Amino acid sequence: MNGKRGDHPLTDIFAHGLSVYGEPTDGYLRQIAELMPPPQMHAWFNDLWSLSPIELEREAESKLKELQQEARDRGWEPLS
Repeated sequence: MNGKRGDHPLTDIFAHGLSVYGEPTDGYLRQIAELMPPPQMHAWFNDLWSLSPIELEREAESKLKELQQEARDRGWEPLS
């Protein structure tokens, strides 16, 4: 991976501001990235490469809810 457009979906979303999966999935992924360290984010996402867009949306929404709950349980409330 070289960080150029089209290199990796997460690079396209985060570094280049492109729409890859559309909303709400791209938004979920951006919010997840605020709650998860980059190496963990990439590891989690790389397990989802083969999912359909609908399945990816469901997984991302579920992961975001999980991370938001964990943050609240630790006493931290995300801004978004």
